[in-house]
Amino acid sequence: MSKFSDFLEDKILNITLKGATAYNCSTPYVELYTANPSDSGGGTVLADANYVIQAVTFGTVTGGAVSNSAAVTYPALNAGATITGMAIFDDASSTNMLYWAPLDASVTLSAGNIFSIAVGDLTVTLD
Repeated sequence: MSKFSDFLEDKILNITLKGATAYNCSTPYVELYTANPSDSGGGTVLADANYVIQAVTFGTVTGGAVSNSAAVTYPALNAGATITGMAIFDDASSTNMLYWAPLDASVTLSAGNIFSIAVGDLTVTLD
């Protein structure tokens, strides 16, 4: 996952080139999509009665990359859905999107299925 949102691009440029105060996200959250967002947002968030955005914990940043250090598990779906992408936000209310990316391959889930991101499977890289 290395696509920056417009929000984060502006923050980074203001911090690194204009002396703005550093931006801090203490608890990032991962949102699932059935139609992917873009740098400016949008997309279609998974719509399911049981769906809840989930917090994610990252490990040590090394070589311009960082991966999740704990599994991220969503509740079992009430109905089927096809997950096409995800985005990382700065809070549980999806206020500011930071990063987004399509999945390498869409994942189709049936009612009762659980979507989970294993440790190390969500990597944010800066190229």
